[in-house]
Amino acid sequence: SAQHTTTVIRPCVAFIIGDGSSSLTAIAQHVRQAIEGQKNIMSAVQAYSQAFAKTVASFDPSNPTRWYFQSDALHLSILLCLLVALLCFIGSTATGNYSRVDQLWSVIPVIYAWHFALHAGLPPRAVAGATLITAWGVRLTYNFARKGGYSGEEDYRWPALREIIPNPLLWALFNFFFISIVQNVILLGIIVPVHFAARATTTPSLTLIDAIYIAAFLALLVFESIADEQQWRFQNTKYAARAAADAPGGPAVPPHFARGFLTAGLFSMSRHPNFFAEQAMWVVTAVWGAVLSGGARDVTPWLANGWGALALVALFQGSTSFTEELTLKKYSAYAKYQKTVSRLIPWVPREIKWE
Repeated sequence: SAQHTTTVIRPCVAFIIGDGSSSLTAIAQHVRQAIEGQKNIMSAVQAYSQAFAKTVASFDPSNPTRWYFQSDALHLSILLCLLVALLCFIGSTATGNYSRVDQLWSVIPVIYAWHFALHAGLPPRAVAGATLITAWGVRLTYNFARKGGYSGEEDYRWPALREIIPNPLLWALFNFFFISIVQNVILLGIIVPVHFAARATTTPSLTLIDAIYIAAFLALLVFESIADEQQWRFQNTKYAARAAADAPGGPAVPPHFARGFLTAGLFSMSRHPNFFAEQAMWVVTAVWGAVLSGGARDVTPWLANGWGALALVALFQGSTSFTEELTLKKYSAYAKYQKTVSRLIPWVPREIKWE
């Protein structure tokens, strides 16, 4: 762990600068502690794996309801996550459409959220969190559907990635481990704070912390909705303007549509305001769960609640870079937009001189 690494480094430095014998003893002691720490982690992983296997093996088809409520909520969510990942891999391999996880992106988290709330007995805090996540899911599902996400269209980035990974075996491995498993694990990770918040040792009724979380989540949800709507209207108007220009005697395409990408509204402050809001929603969800789980006294709740949000942010960083790489190949003027407008965090708009 980071703590053990620090305690090993300190006596090493002391040894180098001259406090020899005592520091050498300290190094040996802390190395032993670090090794013991690693053994403890492995023992914990092994114990949890055995408990998970016992949950799966105890399934009673004659009384699934009793099995559900007697089983550990996290074990059940992990089981569902693995099943969904397997189905995504099989479905994408069979059809050649690798957007199966994309199609479930706004659906599965809602199921996880209500699962955690139900398993905890529907306390007000968990119901509030699940309701917010449901609102997020409904809006995102609608936005994905109107862009053709459920009509068989594949996200344009997957074909581009297949060109980078042309080997069928390597692509199959990438599909299995990253597209199917890693992304599904992240979707579970961002919802885990609902589980911990529902079981917080503080009062079960809503508190100021909950009120701040609800207000922040709703504000970010509205922000993301506005960004997506602005992008939707721009793209529709752009294609309509291009169609009109292609007609005999049609008007010229206005410059802001000819450039091909949106630079007005929220997109004048951030190149990806919707991505910013999406990541921020899950970061505040992680903070909510960590604070309610005792994060003011211990770092463990921050790790337990925050790993999913951190993984999501890392995923978005890679995805955003790849998206911008493709956009830059398509629209040369995008380079000037990149130099002028913030990549993610909304900032004071600056005038872009296109000519």
